Amino acid sequence: MLATLWLPLLQVYAMEKKETREKRLTESRLEGHVELEEDCTSRFGLSSSIYARHEDALLEAHTDVIRGELAKNRAEARKLALLEMGEEGNNENAIAEVPVSFDGTWSRRGYSANLCVSSVISAASGKVLDFEVISKVCSQCNQKKANCTQEAFEDWL
Repeated sequence: MLATLWLPLLQVYAMEKKETREKRLTESRLEGHVELEEDCTSRFGLSSSIYARHEDALLEAHTDVIRGELAKNRAEARKLALLEMGEEGNNENAIAEVPVSFDGTWSRRGYSANLCVSSVISAASGKVLDFEVISKVCSQCNQKKANCTQEAFEDWL
């Protein structure tokens, strides 16, 4: 009888402990390599070069998936546009007039924003066909401008 009273409390405690551990790991992923290394209980942490390689591999895999999804979205939008025009969907030489909508936003309001994200969205399917991240700050331009005259910089630009 006593075990049946304590069992639900022990289960709740175990769930809270597991959620706390998962929360710490999730937060460490958001904070980066140093926090992840501190949260891991193993004796050996990841070196920054190995962590960077893992980040690069994840970025490459993520980019491949995004490119594939965008290609599927474009093919679907093209097929819908060709069907609407009365053309066959498998005609590769036909020019499709795909109705789109464009949206963009800056990272913050006002003139202090440096990053912009814009996207082209299919009006027929509602899926993103393309996107671009734009920055007002160019480190290569700043370095070049610091190392040459104004005329040389304008010629380079």
